[in-house]
Amino acid sequence: MIINLLVGIVILIAGYIAYYLLSHLNRKLFGVDVASNQRMKSAAKIGGLSFIILVILGIIALLLQNDIVILAVLLIATAAGTILEAVIMNIVNHPNR
Repeated sequence: MIINLLVGIVILIAGYIAYYLLSHLNRKLFGVDVASNQRMKSAAKIGGLSFIILVILGIIALLLQNDIVILAVLLIATAAGTILEAVIMNIVNHPNR
């Protein structure tokens, strides 16, 4: 029961992150103008799309109720969030590369 709650929380967080990244493609994101910075624009697009895929996989995992699929979704979501954070922080700290 608690694992389903965790997957639900991951689905909500991933959906919010995907919405936030994709809605800021023409605005400033973390102090960097996304429209003029190609690295940030591609990171936001790829990150947003990957989190949409994670939301879909999370919903499928909840419907299947397979422990291996649920574990895979939780691990992939954690890894994707960590990698995306590292990429965006690299762009924020070194905007002119």
